[in-house]
Amino acid sequence: MDEKMVGIMEETLHKLEEITNKLEHIEDNTHQMEDEQVALKGAIQQLSRSVRNDNIIG
Repeated sequence: MDEKMVGIMEETLHKLEEITNKLEHIEDNTHQMEDEQVALKGAIQQLSRSVRNDNIIG
């Protein structure tokens, strides 16, 4: 292969590595958001129960 082709392949590999890193960060952030959503749903359920109990007592 000539040097130009090798250079193009190296540049392509570098770009693919950058894309892979960005996708991994997106995946990590997605998992974190899912965890936070589960925690938020739990907090909403707890708040709803508290409001219902307060309405029954009050």
